[in-house]
Amino acid sequence: MEKKKLINKLTFHQKGVQSMAFSTDGKYLITLGVQGEDALAVWDITTGLVVKSALIRNYATNQVKVDPFVDSSHI
Repeated sequence: MEKKKLINKLTFHQKGVQSMAFSTDGKYLITLGVQGEDALAVWDITTGLVVKSALIRNYATNQVKVDPFVDSSHI
């Protein structure tokens, strides 16, 4: 933020992102696409690549939260 320079543009979600959260170890970013896209993505912060994704069409989801008691090292 200090240099106000774009480092990486994350381009998985086509319609937008409604919620995001970082893993407790700070290595991953979890994003939830807007309603109608219904996609969840897990990003590797170092590479800027999606390491896992899922469609969640049958579930009413509007927010991503990370449980601080779950180990995210196995993602």
